[in-house]
Amino acid sequence: NVRPSWQWSSDRRTFDAWRDGLTGFPFVDCFMRELKATGYCNHMGRECSGWFLIGDLGMDWRMGGEWFESMLLDYEPTANWFNWTYRCLPAAARGGA
Repeated sequence: NVRPSWQWSSDRRTFDAWRDGLTGFPFVDCFMRELKATGYCNHMGRECSGWFLIGDLGMDWRMGGEWFESMLLDYEPTANWFNWTYRCLPAAARGGA
């Protein structure tokens, strides 16, 4: 079971900061700025920014999945949603928010 013990946040300001690469964490921000500017983000960037959105910011993972879906030039549904549900969610559940 990968359901966390906390409620997912849908705070728009927090999500917008993540989306725009303005979280204050350069490692995450660089990937999100690249995605916004080019439509591309490497695999490590996708996973790390996803883990951060869920585990550190406590945001609803579906918001991140939808953002990636709308932005990625190399979007592939199975790969996108697999990474969110089987890579990011378990990592977040281990660490909490």
